[in-house]
Amino acid sequence: EKPLADPEGFARARAAFAKDLMSSEGMQAFGRYGTARGLTWLSEQGILPTENFREGVFDRADDIGGERMAEAILVDRDTCAGCPVRCKRVVRTDFRGRSVLPEYGGPEYETLAAFGSLCRCSDLRAIALANQLCNAYGLDTISAGVFVATLMEASERGLLAERVPWGDPEAIVTWVERLARREGLAGEIAERGLAKWAEERGIDFAMVIKGVELPMHEPRGKVGLGLSYAISPRGATHLEGMHDTMLEGEAPTPELGVTRGMDRFQLRGKAELAVLYENLRSFTNSLVMCVFTTNMTGSRYNYPQLRELLQCATGVELTPEEMLRIGERNYNLLRLYAGLVGYRKGDDGLPARLHQPLPRGASAGRPIDPVQFREEIEEYYRLRGWDDFGPTDGRLRQLGLDELAGRLERGAERGVR
Repeated sequence: EKPLADPEGFARARAAFAKDLMSSEGMQAFGRYGTARGLTWLSEQGILPTENFREGVFDRADDIGGERMAEAILVDRDTCAGCPVRCKRVVRTDFRGRSVLPEYGGPEYETLAAFGSLCRCSDLRAIALANQLCNAYGLDTISAGVFVATLMEASERGLLAERVPWGDPEAIVTWVERLARREGLAGEIAERGLAKWAEERGIDFAMVIKGVELPMHEPRGKVGLGLSYAISPRGATHLEGMHDTMLEGEAPTPELGVTRGMDRFQLRGKAELAVLYENLRSFTNSLVMCVFTTNMTGSRYNYPQLRELLQCATGVELTPEEMLRIGERNYNLLRLYAGLVGYRKGDDGLPARLHQPLPRGASAGRPIDPVQFREEIEEYYRLRGWDDFGPTDGRLRQLGLDELAGRLERGAERGVR
């Protein structure tokens, strides 16, 4: 373990960072209500994934939001090491005679949406139990929620022998347990993966990208995030890209040259911003900093403070450009690996449903245009310096990754050497 380069400076910078963080009324509310604080707002914006992404509005969003959880089942707030926000949920309740215990924490936003609005379920206690089961069995709650929602839609369409009704809290709990135990149909899907299982049966409504189930963020109201979803080397992820709602204010990130806001529905020109904010987020992730305590846009943009903390800790002083270059190197390494295991540009895309309009709400009637979306993907690749296979040797050398040049076999069906 190495000592801090400047212990006294780090202590001062850390105290200033924490004070600034907690001076925000928004962050204080975030601590009280957790990641689910924004759930009802997303429904109001028409971008709360509902009924397996067929809708963006959940009429009972209030019943599963952060405020309702705080009133009904929250018994404590936990925290990551040293963080003053204390946003982690700790709940106690029961569902049909089964206890939900504080030792398992509590459902965060993604879980509440995945087992809630996505499955059209408003039973907070059932969602809390499903969360506990996933934590106990080691299941990802996003993937498990998309799995259940897919079964519910398949059942509605008459594609399953067993009925799995929308909104049925008992069905959600039952199918999570079957998935964990690999029983029957759930075991078949666990073995094959939801994407492969759906493909083999001609099911076109499994919401997956590169085999990864979609997080609970609706790209039809965040089109730049849709680009990140489609192009991400590891499949759909909401923690490596931009969220267009953060760009709707004035002068989002002047330090990085973004001096004007942009509408969340505007697709043209989003490729450049997707690259920029992916690099910034990748730098953040390499610091192992929480995305909720770092502000990439607006008046509370705090990356100068993050670079000061880094300098006090390691002695390394970074310019904004060097910061982005670190993120770019990280992201190129991810894409290089994806190329080595066989992913190509042709694999970058969205489920067909996302090119159809949402039926109601504040984001209704705005499908993602497939032609323009493809054009933005091409622009993204140009900006990244990638070809169909991944980072070009020239780009890798520009990023100081000379030893990795020549690893990808251009023209090979798969890139593994």
